[in-house]
Amino acid sequence: ELLTHEQEVDLSKRAHNGDKQAFDTLVTSNLRLVVNICKEYRARGVPI
Repeated sequence: ELLTHEQEVDLSKRAHNGDKQAFDTLVTSNLRLVVNICKEYRARGVPI
């Protein structure tokens, strides 16, 4: 699930202060976004 702006800000602050779970949540959420973007490019014939 994509994060809201408020969630991203909160998680970023917590991750900056050493909260590993917040860091992991940010990474996981962004990886899902990257995969979706890659799928769009792959559908257009760009090798990934």
